[in-house]
Amino acid sequence: MEPNSLRLGDRIFPITCATFFRLSQPEEEHPRWQFEIRTGPPLDLADDAHDRFMYGRGVRLYAEADPIPIPALEDLTGVELHLPEAFDRKYNDPYFTLYVQEHGEVSDVRLRFAKRRGDSYRLYLTGFAHHVVRDPLPLQVETWIQWRRAGA
Repeated sequence: MEPNSLRLGDRIFPITCATFFRLSQPEEEHPRWQFEIRTGPPLDLADDAHDRFMYGRGVRLYAEADPIPIPALEDLTGVELHLPEAFDRKYNDPYFTLYVQEHGEVSDVRLRFAKRRGDSYRLYLTGFAHHVVRDPLPLQVETWIQWRRAGA
């Protein structure tokens, strides 16, 4: 896979922005995380109306104050999660959402913070995107993502 890229099915999108931060305080029971991963158009964007409409502005994988159960640690290196369902049943909120002209849920997410470089982590994320072209569509992210700490 290309460095700093998002793969959706057979399409590879270059990542242009990747950040995350914790909105809740470590002592709060309800974890709230913000993830923002944006891409440019896919490397193989076809010169037809459908492709330009669907993928011409890239895609967005995000979580907005969502209850992702990442532990409140100073260093997330080695932290791994598996979120089989798209939604947290306790809070009735999604974990991750993929925007490709419409907002679609992402299920069976596996997330790993592999290594750290300053305030960034090498993030590996896989899952299945729903409501895109066919359902489900394999999703894979491999990128450096910047951890924006509160007050920084």
